[in-house]
Amino acid sequence: MQNNLELLLICGGELEVSLNDETFLLSLGDVLICSPFDKHGGWIADGCNEVFYYCVTFDPAFFMPMLPSDAAGRLHDVIGGRTRFRPILRVGDAEAAFMHRQFPHMMRLRRQYGTRSETRLLTCFFSLLCELLEGCLADGGEKINRNFSFMCEVIDYVSAHYKEPLSTASICDALSWSESYFCHRFRDSFGTTFSDYLCRYRVQRAAELRSQPGLTLTDIAGQAGFVDYSYFSQAFSKYMGIPPRRYFWK
Repeated sequence: MQNNLELLLICGGELEVSLNDETFLLSLGDVLICSPFDKHGGWIADGCNEVFYYCVTFDPAFFMPMLPSDAAGRLHDVIGGRTRFRPILRVGDAEAAFMHRQFPHMMRLRRQYGTRSETRLLTCFFSLLCELLEGCLADGGEKINRNFSFMCEVIDYVSAHYKEPLSTASICDALSWSESYFCHRFRDSFGTTFSDYLCRYRVQRAAELRSQPGLTLTDIAGQAGFVDYSYFSQAFSKYMGIPPRRYFWK
């Protein structure tokens, strides 16, 4: 969980997902939308051997200055936890059809380098966000997470210090919390432990370095906050489903 927006398009198989303590079954063509700070996880459905999907993750706040005032206000409410996007789009929905067209194109651009492809990819992200703001906002304006301020404080601290040695003790000391309070509140808010969250976060930061050619795998591990390459390789394979050597050099 983080302040990013995450979208998942199922291309094959069935996936069960837990989203803010609700469980959904996703089939071919369905789309999962995880709003910022949503607590989520997933596993292959019973009776299914494998699942294929596209996954798109980005920080919606990056696009805030580019939006007209009305759309910026709606996005501000999503980022601030006062509303959220509809979590599930089924295969027949118009918004899902838009993503069916957009996602494969974005994935092709993601594998390319150069100013032209990066500019086109940013345009795709912008179009995707506009589509979500136009048709995918949930009804109601209630605050969706009572731990919002706690989560923001943790996420801000981790994003600023993930390259440094971090532990439960060090973040509690920095933010003036007792360890027992922090561990209880963290699991209630994020649905996992701090060490697991930090490891996932570092793996995600490492994956983003794919767009910077010329880095060795050791460089990538170090820039993401991993001091031990073998641990980085193990963690990357666990959370990304592919060894770092194949991900960065394929």
